[in-house]
Amino acid sequence: DEWRRQNREFALLLWPLPTDLPGSPRRRGMRAADWIDAGLLEIAQRARSEPEGHSLTHSMVRAVDDQGNTLTDQELVDNLRILLFAGHETTASALAWIALMLAQQPKLWDQLVAESLRFPSDAPISIAEAKTLPFGEALFREALRRYAPIWFTRRKLLTELDYAGYRIPQGTSIALGIGSYLMDPK
Repeated sequence: DEWRRQNREFALLLWPLPTDLPGSPRRRGMRAADWIDAGLLEIAQRARSEPEGHSLTHSMVRAVDDQGNTLTDQELVDNLRILLFAGHETTASALAWIALMLAQQPKLWDQLVAESLRFPSDAPISIAEAKTLPFGEALFREALRRYAPIWFTRRKLLTELDYAGYRIPQGTSIALGIGSYLMDPK
């Protein structure tokens, strides 16, 4: 119940209200963000102390990059936060579209199974290992391209921009239509 309550408070940060006064949506959202980050850090530290765990968090604490480095506590918290607040719905959507693509095109399924059977263990735990599964990655990327779970994103311009004959000043918030952009043949 407390995680749910803190999640609702954290969602107040989605509104770009700059006022930071006691009781304001921004202050409540920031306090919830601190509470959530502390809880996620506790989960990450617990996973680090349990070498035999099989959760996604356990996989994340054991994962290494090409140089053999593991994620820092802050990187773990940041990634867990993304998964908690954005990743579950987007991941479910991407997996549903992949399942539909595989059901509609059995040859894709056969190719994915053949590639996975050549992999020496249950699942890749490093970027280098994941790169040995190019068809699976290509399938995933194509599903994201065709059925983007996020259709737009907001950004703030760091410099002035001239676009289609319009001057857009530095600091302007803009929305980028990712879904439309990904379908443009150019």
